[in-house]
Order: sequence, then C-alpha cells, then structure tokens
Amino acid sequence: MGFSSRTFLLAPDDTLWRLATSKFDRMLRDPASHRLPAFAGQRARMANVVVELVASEPVRVIRTTYAVLAFDAEGR
Repeated sequence: MGFSSRTFLLAPDDTLWRLATSKFDRMLRDPASHRLPAFAGQRARMANVVVELVASEPVRVIRTTYAVLAFDAEGR
C-alpha cells in the first residue's frame, strides 16, 4: 500500500493537463525558469488528488484540493 499525488490543470478551453508534482514545485520555487507558455495570460483551474495505491494500482481517492492559478503574460 502507498499513496500518490496527481496534479491536473484545466485550461480555459476545458483541455485537461497532467502536471508532474516536481514540475509544479519548480514553478513555485523558480517561476522565471519554469513556465507554461500555453497558459500565458490566462487563469487555470487546478486539482490535486491523492490516491491510495495497492499493488501499484489506484484503489481510492484520499483527498482532493482545488485552486485557481493565474499566469502572467509569460506563463509564470
């Protein structure tokens, strides 16, 4: 048994993007070097989902959190 965190962004056109947790951490720590140009000048809904894993397979959702991210003109 274990746990895994998944982060998703929902673009204004309803496209779902999976965002690696490590990429999101780098974006927060050094936004100038880690941008998402596809989201430049936009707001995107974000969902973080923690799932329980059994034999490396997700079996249930433990927690979900939501946020709205605002990106500047350069996608930071």
